[in-house]
Amino acid sequence: MTQRTTTLLFALSLAAVLSACTTAPASPAMPAVGLANPASLHCLQRGGQLLPRQDQTGNEYAMCRLPDGQLLEEWALFRQDKNH
Repeated sequence: MTQRTTTLLFALSLAAVLSACTTAPASPAMPAVGLANPASLHCLQRGGQLLPRQDQTGNEYAMCRLPDGQLLEEWALFRQDKNH
């Protein structure tokens, strides 16, 4: 090998090694969104109590027990009150 070829190979190898050693800047962590469920908020604003449930396939939902004892699915209550 000629001196020039050896120098070129050394320079390319050194560049490859050094580029592998650098660390990428850490991306900032995304904050949690934290949006509230409007149907849950509506239940609580009506003085209700949220009762979490799970259907047979594992899907989660909540029932709302109103102060008068009435028990409604939270989204059904939300739609009922918003349509009147």
